[in-house]
Amino acid sequence: MADPNTQWARIGYCWMGGSGEATSDFCSAYCKEILQRAGLCFDEVARAQLPLLLPHQTLLITAGEGVIHEELANALMNFMEQGGVWIAIGCVYGKENLFGVHLAVPPPQVEQPFIRLGAGYALFEGSEPLFAHLKTPLRFFGGVAVKTTTAGPVAALLDCHQNPTPFCAVARQRWGKGEAILIAPNLGETLVRIQMGACVHEDGIAPSDGTAPLNDGVLRCEDGIMLDWRFDRSPDSEGLPLFQTPVTDHWREVLIRLVLQASQRAGLICPLIWHYPRHQTGAGVLTVETSSQLPDSDQACNRLLTLVGIKATWGVQHVAQTQSFYRELQKRDNEIALIYEPADPQELMRYSSLQMQLDHVRRFTSVRTVNAVQIQGLQWRGKLEFYEQCERVGLSIDINRGGYAPGAAGFAFGGCQPWKPLRRDGALSNLYVLPLLGYQLGSRLSMQTARDLVDQAAEVYGVAHFTVNTEFTALEQQADTLLKLLAHARSRGLEWTTASELIAWEESRRQLRYRLAQSQNGLQMGLVSPKTVNNLSLLFLTPEPMHFSTGVNELSPQTVERYGMSFQAIQVDVLEKSLRELTLTRVDSQAA
Repeated sequence: MADPNTQWARIGYCWMGGSGEATSDFCSAYCKEILQRAGLCFDEVARAQLPLLLPHQTLLITAGEGVIHEELANALMNFMEQGGVWIAIGCVYGKENLFGVHLAVPPPQVEQPFIRLGAGYALFEGSEPLFAHLKTPLRFFGGVAVKTTTAGPVAALLDCHQNPTPFCAVARQRWGKGEAILIAPNLGETLVRIQMGACVHEDGIAPSDGTAPLNDGVLRCEDGIMLDWRFDRSPDSEGLPLFQTPVTDHWREVLIRLVLQASQRAGLICPLIWHYPRHQTGAGVLTVETSSQLPDSDQACNRLLTLVGIKATWGVQHVAQTQSFYRELQKRDNEIALIYEPADPQELMRYSSLQMQLDHVRRFTSVRTVNAVQIQGLQWRGKLEFYEQCERVGLSIDINRGGYAPGAAGFAFGGCQPWKPLRRDGALSNLYVLPLLGYQLGSRLSMQTARDLVDQAAEVYGVAHFTVNTEFTALEQQADTLLKLLAHARSRGLEWTTASELIAWEESRRQLRYRLAQSQNGLQMGLVSPKTVNNLSLLFLTPEPMHFSTGVNELSPQTVERYGMSFQAIQVDVLEKSLRELTLTRVDSQAA
């Protein structure tokens, strides 16, 4: 007999938007990307099917703007009264009473039925233990302005200058055994705007402290930073202000923690297909810039990294070594990336120039596949144009998105999770972006500051990505500081890998297909992959210890801490196109 007290958490995601004509509505669909990156097992539910499928869900997440009819509103009310949890993002769907709030109304001269939020901050400090780790206000873009009536406020809403407002950023409304949770800011729009940045056609407005001279006549990624130079930076240990808060990663966590908490309170089992293999906390990527001035420094840096077992992404601009050197790099699991050097700003987005330099690197390094690209000096122009050219020539990883100036280092584009850009039609690109936390270690970014950023990346289970020039490692004392940084990242649970290896793993993880079922033998989780995935890490948030097995083999779980909660973690291999089935049973039922 199946144990009625042991159930899977059934998570549904529904995009409530219409045709998607509004940019913000396109961005709302990006909330699905948050769930995919998190590794949550969820079902995508069509809006028309919601009344029929709600009884089979335990938690519902909705995004996109729209208005729901009475039949659906009644179904949602019944869903919550029976113990379901509804998390709505950036919209109340014309049913303010279900969330215990009322919409703020603009002045009569403004022809809108309610106030749409622009830029602001959410303050979680002192709200509840679930968000005790959020010490600073989080910047957001978009959403709806609401005031609580019967709901309990979870986070306050501040304006763009961090002044208090009468509005609420996150609120909870209890209904029977369940609840409705409103996240008033638009998470999708927030992530898209901060991660992708503004369209760059001219120098950005520089901060007045001189730490980031954007008005230098050279267009770079940092000219499009959407975070605030005053409110979103804080001084490092040496007094240099930089972006030390992974804002977008914290917003991701807000949603993930709410989902996990709802499962935990209901006594349900919630699985996570973890970001990294072998239960790693995070990852590190070192992009090594080769030197055309001192070719011997390339050889010395290779020996240094080989000595400590670090594989890296080697950026090549001018081929200054023999083909045997590059073959040796690949033999030791390093990768070759392109450092693209446009001759002039207009050439930056020119397909022929990018293709020519890519072919040059492939030919003279004898490397068949080049996946990652960085533009010399972190230059940038436009918004999506370079990504479109990269996809045309077969480049699939952008390792360029970061701050060039010392005062623009850190989480300048919000976080340290790999992400996909949003295309003009609202679909996700096939290309990944790997944010850059520090450009040219040791010269533009001190090792102590890099160490602090590693700690921050580990706290949000992200990727610590830095660049270093081989000339920096030529001196023994400088090389020693780099080795200490690499060792510190390892001590925090970050495994050094290459950009291509990291993204290949992410793609394999996302291509997994899963099935959650229940039978008289316990709970089953089936996994199928189009390609073999080794050392897959599966985390289970369980109300009590569980027994795990696959076939006739028992698995020994270990306990890991993630998102402030304890998970049972197991490691499995999933063979190409073969079903891997796991069985979970209660420990006390095994003993019986």
